[in-house]
Amino acid sequence: MEPETWRCVCFAAVSGCVVIAVAACIALRAAPAVFVFVVCGAGLAGCGGLRLYLRSKRQARRAAIDAGLPDAMELLGVAIAAGSPVEQCFRQVAESLSGPLADEFRLVDQEVNLLGHSRAKALSNLAQRCASQEVTAFAAQLTQAIEQGASVAQGLANQAALARSRAQAAALEHIRKMPTKLDVVLSVCFLPPTTLLVLVPTVVDLLAFLGGGLA
Repeated sequence: MEPETWRCVCFAAVSGCVVIAVAACIALRAAPAVFVFVVCGAGLAGCGGLRLYLRSKRQARRAAIDAGLPDAMELLGVAIAAGSPVEQCFRQVAESLSGPLADEFRLVDQEVNLLGHSRAKALSNLAQRCASQEVTAFAAQLTQAIEQGASVAQGLANQAALARSRAQAAALEHIRKMPTKLDVVLSVCFLPPTTLLVLVPTVVDLLAFLGGGLA
C-alpha cells in the first residue's frame, strides 16, 4: 500500500468513527460535554484501531520473515557455492520461495542491478526494511564475508543452523509457558461460575434461616 493510500484509509476510518459518534449523540440528545468527549474518543479510537492493526500486520510479517530465513540462507549458500554472483543468487532464491522474504530478496537484486547500489548498501536496506534482528545479523555477516573474501557458503550454513536453534528454543519456551497461560484462562472462565454456584445457595439458605428466625 502506498503512503498516500494509507493516509486516505486513516482519514476515512477516523471520519467514519466521528460521524457515527455525532449521529449517536444527536439521536440520544447528549449534553454538550458528553458530545465533545464521545466525538473525540471516537476519533482517537479510529486512529488507535488502525495503529493496532498496522502493528499486528508488522509483527506477522516479521514473524514470517524470521521463519523463512533459515531455508533462504541455506538456498543462498548453495547458490553462492555454485559460483553465481551474490545478487543473482538473491534473485534465484526469491524465485524459489514465497512470502515477504522472497520479495525482500528480489528487491536486493533490483537495487544492485537496476539502481546501481553496492552490495553493502542493498544488504543494509534489506535489514532496515525487515526490522528483524535475525535479518540484521544475516546482512551484517554476509557483508563482512563478502568484503573479507571469506567462505560465504559456509558462513550461511552456520547462520542457518544457528537460526534454527534459536527458533526451536523460542518454540520450546512458548510451550513451557502454555500451562501457566491455560491456568489463567481456566481460572477466569471457571472460578466465577463455581464461586456463584457455591455461594448463592448458601446465601439463600442463610437469608431464609434468618428470615424464619426473625418471624
